[in-house]
Amino acid sequence: MNVDLLVNCRDGDFMVNEEAKKELRKQLRQFRDRLATDATPDLGTHRNLMEGIVFFVVKDAVGDSVASFDDALGRIKGLKGYLIGAKNKPGEGFLRSVSWGIEGFKVFKNMETHYQAGDDLANYVPLVLCAKQNWSALALVLMESIITVTRVAELQQTANDVIQELRKRKSLNLLPRYYLRCSRGNQCATPGCNYAHSAEDMHIVGVARAVALGDRWKATRCVHQPNCRYDTRCDNQHESDDRDAILRLQNVAREIVRTSYVRLGELYVEFLSGETVAVACRVREG
Repeated sequence: MNVDLLVNCRDGDFMVNEEAKKELRKQLRQFRDRLATDATPDLGTHRNLMEGIVFFVVKDAVGDSVASFDDALGRIKGLKGYLIGAKNKPGEGFLRSVSWGIEGFKVFKNMETHYQAGDDLANYVPLVLCAKQNWSALALVLMESIITVTRVAELQQTANDVIQELRKRKSLNLLPRYYLRCSRGNQCATPGCNYAHSAEDMHIVGVARAVALGDRWKATRCVHQPNCRYDTRCDNQHESDDRDAILRLQNVAREIVRTSYVRLGELYVEFLSGETVAVACRVREG
């Protein structure tokens, strides 16, 4: 059985720290390789790997270590109170799924203890086989949903800012701004300036551009460099690009967008919040 967990968690790209990302990929590959063996299921090994992955992801999500599954669930419970106050029903739905997923891991964690308690207890092997068959779904819940949920407040604010940015540019019949700082900074008085004016503005402009252009933004190397007439404004890759920063912006864009489509020659973007925005851009159909 070959279960590619890296695909389910978008290759771990939700993690900003490169060392943390490498460690998660290593742990997921170990679990994948273990599931791929034909050997008799070893619940202890499965449990340890599952536990390590869950703790690792929750630690990255909440920015702090968690001592146990109960601790992880406690963090999620605290967040649930915030989401209820914010009337964020999609977030509550995610929380229910994540809580169920971690509660499931608690069951697997306890199975080994029950098995070692005596031969008269139920055979645990079918349960491990069930874990083999359903791990992909559990990983999808944990590796995507936990990150989405614990960042929901931050992402919602970013989504709101991006929606306002795109709507403003559309109302002015202007394309999305370039991912560049304006030389005049906050002193710029140019109506409809095509550049960002602060570090925070750069983030919103970058995500908005990633949303508008999708996977086309910085996807391929520019064949015209070093003589590209667009220079740093180019939507293709240049040597001077901050690739890590661009990848982070693209990941945020993927996390806040549900889908995009072209209708009557115009691009529409539907966000996870349910809002749909018409985007001023050069549309490529087909």
